[in-house]
Amino acid sequence: MLRMIPRRRKLMSSFRIEAAFLVLLLLTVLAIAFRAPLLNRSLVFNARSGNYKTLLYGDANMGGTSTAWRERSRPLAWSCELRAAYDYTYCGFELLMDGTRRQKGIDLRRYDTIKLALSYEGPARSLRLHLKNYDPRYSHPSIGDGDKFNRIDFLPKGKSGEITLPLSDATVPEWWLVQNKVPPELSQPDVNNVIAIDIQTGGGQPLGRHHFQIRSIRLDGVLLSTEQFYLCILATWVTAIGLFFIHRISCLKRDVEARRLLQAALQCQAEEAERAAKIDPLTRLLNRSGIAEKHRELIDRNAGPLTAMLIDIDHFKSINDTLGHSCGDEVLASFAGILKRNARDGDVVGRWGGEEFLILCAGLDEEQALAYANGLCRRIRYFHFGECETVTASFGLRTSGQASLSDVVSDADFALYAAKERGRNRVELFSNELRRAA
Repeated sequence: MLRMIPRRRKLMSSFRIEAAFLVLLLLTVLAIAFRAPLLNRSLVFNARSGNYKTLLYGDANMGGTSTAWRERSRPLAWSCELRAAYDYTYCGFELLMDGTRRQKGIDLRRYDTIKLALSYEGPARSLRLHLKNYDPRYSHPSIGDGDKFNRIDFLPKGKSGEITLPLSDATVPEWWLVQNKVPPELSQPDVNNVIAIDIQTGGGQPLGRHHFQIRSIRLDGVLLSTEQFYLCILATWVTAIGLFFIHRISCLKRDVEARRLLQAALQCQAEEAERAAKIDPLTRLLNRSGIAEKHRELIDRNAGPLTAMLIDIDHFKSINDTLGHSCGDEVLASFAGILKRNARDGDVVGRWGGEEFLILCAGLDEEQALAYANGLCRRIRYFHFGECETVTASFGLRTSGQASLSDVVSDADFALYAAKERGRNRVELFSNELRRAA
């Protein structure tokens, strides 16, 4: 059964790869079949699109007397009469992308041409298209002409003409640069945030009446050329085939290493089980078996004088009886954390059993061991144990040379008993005098 699982996985993997190639083939056919709509993009403004607002204006704000009015019977149609009261007479019509706020526009950098289906009657020999761009670096809402004028001049084509203008022909008028004090680095055409498309009478226009009607304004662009499109398809297939071979090679390598990895995993599990057998599950400290192994290592290293600290939590039974065993478990875990955090590098910290803990310290004389134990005793006394609040502990110490673990623990237990007899919450060091006094 175990052998069948990898085979089943291989079959499923092979099926997924074949399905992926089939999907890629289908997508390739569809991409070629629908290449034109996929590659071309367009944006249309007409009387039905409704993706804009309009503004009609003349030169009255500059002191002129030219007038402009809408042709109510025809959509997007207007007329104006230019009079000679102002030297640079003009009138125009704007399609506003952001209404009167004039700050959030459309990005036209993805488009190449603008096609005007524009009917015109009048004496003008040329007209102007402005793509007004908002940018806080140069636009000033308090100034009427603060938005950048990207201008394209063109010749009208009468009532039914269509004019296609490359956006690359746009230029920024000199008067706008001077008026707005634009630095040279910002003087180039900008169409990344166009807030208005403006059609205006050109410079030096003959006086008289001008009649306009926009049938549509269409922006066209191409995402990729035909060559780039097929190159992308080729690159996609080359990449897919390359990934397929890489996958196959990777599968072969995995098959070769599978047995070794499985063996390593089994060995790791065995080692982890062995380690777990030496760890107390509640406190995550060494248990007796783990302590005994570490004691043998200390003896083998001849690490110097060895001190055994046997520590017992005072009145632990009353904690369990009064607050419950769950609170008692929390106290044991917190108590173990205190010992572990305050232990020196190389110290062996473990749970000896119940509420008793054992620390084996190498390289300390009796005076140093007493100072170490008293420091731990104080830290325990002033630690807040949650619901239980305060807890104290009694310490029994035994410093020896190459004595067995059972012997040093037995002597430390005798000192611990003396500490409890003398009032608890204290440290006692084993000595022969202490044994005789008992």
